[in-house]
Amino acid sequence: MILLQSGVSTEDITKSKENPDNMPLEEKDKELVKFVLKVVKDSKSTTADDMEKLRKLGWKDRDIMDAVNHGTTQVSSDMIFNAFKIDAD
Repeated sequence: MILLQSGVSTEDITKSKENPDNMPLEEKDKELVKFVLKVVKDSKSTTADDMEKLRKLGWKDRDIMDAVNHGTTQVSSDMIFNAFKIDAD
């Protein structure tokens, strides 16, 4: 949802699922999104190096936490919608 609000099209999001490096975002933003995707896929796979990379790009810990919170909340909402067969369109 946040990507859509940032001007990223649903088509670009679909293409980015195949390769997140193709997201039409600034490098700083792209790396944050890739980190969130990593958390969603396997939250135990993150490393201190991942966090340091984001900090070097200018992200503050609170920004990273906020992005991860948004990403995981979206997944949680999707799971609930799926379980109750709710169509969000």
